[in-house]
Amino acid sequence: MASDDKNDGKVPLRKLFDDPYVFDLPDATYDDLPELIGNLKRAAIDAYVRDKLAPSPALFTLAEDHYLITVNSGAGGGSSTRITRPNSDGEGGGEATTITTNFGQTQCHDGDFTSEFDSVREEIKKILELWIGLPNPKRIEYEMNECRQIVSTLADRSSITGGKIVPSGDIQTKVQSIHGELVEMGGVTVETFKSIVIENLGKIVNNLSTATVFWGSALGSEQGIFAKARESVVSTVTQGVTLFNKVANSQSGKLDTALKIAKYAMEGFKLFVGNPATKLALDSTGLSLEILDGLKDEGKTSSKANTYEEGINALTTSFNIINNTIRKSENSINNNLVANMSNMHSQKDSYDLALKATKSSEVQTKDKLRLDQSRIDNILGLSKSKIIEDLDKAWKKMENIDMTYCIDRDKRVGMGKGGPSVAFHHFKWLLHDLIRRLSEETENSFKNFELAVEYIKNEDMKSQSDLDAMENIINNPKVPDPWQKRD
Repeated sequence: MASDDKNDGKVPLRKLFDDPYVFDLPDATYDDLPELIGNLKRAAIDAYVRDKLAPSPALFTLAEDHYLITVNSGAGGGSSTRITRPNSDGEGGGEATTITTNFGQTQCHDGDFTSEFDSVREEIKKILELWIGLPNPKRIEYEMNECRQIVSTLADRSSITGGKIVPSGDIQTKVQSIHGELVEMGGVTVETFKSIVIENLGKIVNNLSTATVFWGSALGSEQGIFAKARESVVSTVTQGVTLFNKVANSQSGKLDTALKIAKYAMEGFKLFVGNPATKLALDSTGLSLEILDGLKDEGKTSSKANTYEEGINALTTSFNIINNTIRKSENSINNNLVANMSNMHSQKDSYDLALKATKSSEVQTKDKLRLDQSRIDNILGLSKSKIIEDLDKAWKKMENIDMTYCIDRDKRVGMGKGGPSVAFHHFKWLLHDLIRRLSEETENSFKNFELAVEYIKNEDMKSQSDLDAMENIINNPKVPDPWQKRD
């Protein structure tokens, strides 16, 4: 059986058994769920036959391919009913033959319990159908890696190695280099460019990197939720098989539910970032994971069953607990995304350069002697190009990141089919537009600085006109307002 959740070469899920009451379920994983559900259907039908069709004092015998129910009525009378048992996948079975003995006379007649067996199968199907096709953590990991690359591009000296964010990076290095070149020069134009553009640019890029971490960590939370949800589903089904086997053997069965779903939703940040020692600037933006801090899994719960109905109730209860925990966790993720977007809206200056044009009337041409053309060439050359290149790389990569499809599931699971993906994508497009706007503002600010330098050097009408024309370009950005309302 092919699986992306377990290693090849493990013990097959099902074997032929010497003891028909005991099922061997070694190392089952979520990919085994269809076969596990077949096991569960068969075990549930076993319990149903024992509980409903062979109540005490009837003698009940279970063989690999049939059930045998014997009833003694006294004076040498009684009946013996043989019912075909479902296959290992839980399908088939239900054909019956009854031999009745009464006062030395024997009668034989056929019966049919297929509708009863079908009812059991349908009951199991109703309980399990929404748990088939849960999100694959590996698919979520792919989107997480795409997010991590954006963080790596924006963050102060960080990159991605082995799925984790580790030191490296480029934009901040270039910003610091430009700052160093500007410090060696002087004048109003240079000082304005340094203090309003360059010093703010580094802070804004870092803040956007941090916001991207909090955005991407929602994927980490979803990955943790569904990795543990898959494990919980498998555990519940395998326990269900054992429980119904106990009932079929006239014993008391038990089903334990012990979850770590909420715990791993809380740990989504770590799953995304890796080692917190990466020292991303997580304390300067007002963003937080506060809403997730109160998440808790329910304590271990146990349900006992002596009958078929009690077994069904135990299964239903366990899956309801799993679903309620997923829903609670996803609601917290959603609320955290919304809260952090709101925090960003209240601190717009921390994420938006809000560029203002330098006008020719503000330029002091006497600054000519304080300019160093070689330093200006360094600023306007590779340093500028690298910053804009990396900003463009970040927002373009962000366009293709999608939560909706990688966490798709039955609409009855958790928050619903797309989980918290609406809030996730609102956050995504806010970040996308802010980074794209920053790229445009950065390019315009460097161009504005370049034209101001030209005006200082030449003091002619053309350079003055070119400089003043930038005001209209800067005041009318091409990129849409990042702070627009998103429906």
